[in-house]
Amino acid sequence: MKTTVEIITRTDGCKFFTVLDANMGYFQIELDEVSQNLAIFNTLFGRDKYLRVPMGIKSAPEIYQRAMNDTFGDIGDVNITMDNILIHRPTTETHNKCLREVT
Repeated sequence: MKTTVEIITRTDGCKFFTVLDANMGYFQIELDEVSQNLAIFNTLFGRDKYLRVPMGIKSAPEIYQRAMNDTFGDIGDVNITMDNILIHRPTTETHNKCLREVT
């Protein structure tokens, strides 16, 4: 994960910025069968298991950050910090093209 200083230095010369928030991002990552069996919880109606990465799992931030980097890491001028995606470009045309590529 990049530090704030690293991200700020990459934005030099950029005039157009967009920040996207990946709301409930952990729930976008599916758990494999083995992990599902480790994420069992009790309810009033018996046991159930998570099918997607739940909040509160200690390794969830690292797993999510890796997935975000794998998904958007090849797109230039896109920086990811947890569930925030920062797009920065010097011109409107290049910014909008990058924004369409990310979304």
